[in-house]
Amino acid sequence: MLYTIKRIASRICRIPRSRGFGVQSPSAYRFIRYVLNERYPYYAYEELCQRFPQLDEGQRRWCELLFRLANYAQAEVWWELSPCSDAEKAYITAGCHKTQLTTNCPHPGVIRMQADGQATENFKLCVERASATTLLVVGGIHRNRRAFRLWRKMTTDSRTSVSFDLFDCGILFFDNRTKQHYKVNY
Repeated sequence: MLYTIKRIASRICRIPRSRGFGVQSPSAYRFIRYVLNERYPYYAYEELCQRFPQLDEGQRRWCELLFRLANYAQAEVWWELSPCSDAEKAYITAGCHKTQLTTNCPHPGVIRMQADGQATENFKLCVERASATTLLVVGGIHRNRRAFRLWRKMTTDSRTSVSFDLFDCGILFFDNRTKQHYKVNY
């Protein structure tokens, strides 16, 4: 209940920065506008919706975000450090047909993990294997104080650059851009 109230309050506070308003970086603006907040239906949404009718609205939004991230990154390897449902797998592979989901990879294009008890060790592994084109998706960053402290530690790490706090998850880039942190809705 408290988490739901926090989530609603956070969404209301983030409205002025939604859809890229106030974002000065062209690359961050494009990412917010055309990946995180893209509202037009993609080519596979209808088919995936029919294939997974059991998904509620929140789960479908999450899966569609994973689809858009896969489409954006066009990564050959998507490294899963957290459990992945069949629906998530289907949305990810529909977003980029060449993407292979794996549980271990030396050079991943996208990494997905949860902010849980093993996140500190997982983040160390991610940083060691990340390249300038790697994208890290961290789920549950506002689940509790410990998870949020871990997220803040990740965003302030010298090897990360741009970060996006979406409340449900966080997205980190490892490229050499100026370090910036955005709090947006998706």
